Amino acid sequence: MQSELPNVPYLGRYIVCLLGGIVLMAVVNVVLRSVLDLGSASGASTVIPPMLAAMLVGRKWAEDTGKLPDTGHVWRLSLMGAAFYGVLQLLLGLVVLFSVASLDGLGFGILLALVAFVGGITILVNRWFIGMGAKNHLKHVERQ
Repeated sequence: MQSELPNVPYLGRYIVCLLGGIVLMAVVNVVLRSVLDLGSASGASTVIPPMLAAMLVGRKWAEDTGKLPDTGHVWRLSLMGAAFYGVLQLLLGLVVLFSVASLDGLGFGILLALVAFVGGITILVNRWFIGMGAKNHLKHVERQ
């Protein structure tokens, strides 16, 4: 029997939420720097957008299906979302690297290592928060 869900359900929604989270974090950073002369930690700016996107997608998934997402679909979505985020981070990193210095082997290697590290964390963050978003929605529905 063929599954009614595509191989990577809600990937488009995840990407839109991820891009929205990135923009939101940029706005928060600008406001914090201009008003309070503070900046958010770069780690927070890196991990909050995928967390937000994963929770919103998990919530929508549970809202649409009425159940927790199955493991296979969640892992595929986590991997594809992290791959998209990794490519985006690599492109942004290259822009920054080209703007402040010339591209040498060491700088590019460090950038690749950072993108790989962030990608690994993003896979786990996605997996965890998709499930958390779905569980929270189902608990909310159950209480009503």
